[in-house]
Amino acid sequence: DFDGDPAGVLLMLLSGEVAGIYAVATLESHRGQGVARTLVARALDDAKALGASDFCLNTLSGGPAQDAFRKMGFENVFDSVFYTK
Repeated sequence: DFDGDPAGVLLMLLSGEVAGIYAVATLESHRGQGVARTLVARALDDAKALGASDFCLNTLSGGPAQDAFRKMGFENVFDSVFYTK
């Protein structure tokens, strides 16, 4: 319980049987408490209920979230380059 305050967020896009999970973020003060894991699990359940059977997500390569997503059953299929200007 976080006193009703938001502790994290994610964006899920659903297209047919494919659900994409993006922009998973947890407030720094709430990291390590399972917030992102709970959000992703809920998103997967919601997507399955809407007919999704394939799931993908993106995360920073080598970051701490990568290990967490692996523990949830996701596997790395490629690394991509991120550009900023």
